[in-house]
Amino acid sequence: MSSLKDLQESFQRGILAGDDTILAEIKDSAKEERKALFGVYRHAYVARLAEVLGDRPGAQLPAQLIMPVKGTLEWLIDQAAASLLSLPLAPDKTQQPENNNKN
Repeated sequence: MSSLKDLQESFQRGILAGDDTILAEIKDSAKEERKALFGVYRHAYVARLAEVLGDRPGAQLPAQLIMPVKGTLEWLIDQAAASLLSLPLAPDKTQQPENNNKN
């Protein structure tokens, strides 16, 4: 049996990175398979993200109250979530440019 910490980390990877390792820990229900059940959490994550990042005056979600004194606020989200939100993505700073020189 996995520890709670391991389950939480696996669940987080499943939501944020699409890693389906957590599915081994989820049981199918009588009506739905585990992949569909976990998909509910993935979609809820995107829906909440849309609510937080949406331009809604007077919104009072805790994440909307973050206002840096200096610098800018950057949200780090995956491409799948961004595409569902129709948000422009900044270039991925973690990927190295391809070297097309053939020497």
